[in-house]
Amino acid sequence: MEKRKPSCEEVIAQGPPCDGTFVDVSRYRMCRAWDLIKRGEEKELGVAMKRASEEYKATCKKSQ
Repeated sequence: MEKRKPSCEEVIAQGPPCDGTFVDVSRYRMCRAWDLIKRGEEKELGVAMKRASEEYKATCKKSQ
């Protein structure tokens, strides 16, 4: 039985996976980017992805 993928809401609620795999990190960034677009904070996916990446890096540097 395969593991169910968490929803984007769950991924975001858990916060950035600082010690996660590349796949975990990619999923978090994608979910966060769509979240920014849904909230109307960003209009373009490329810009939202960049912002999600920067937030991820900033958050994970703090926690180390």
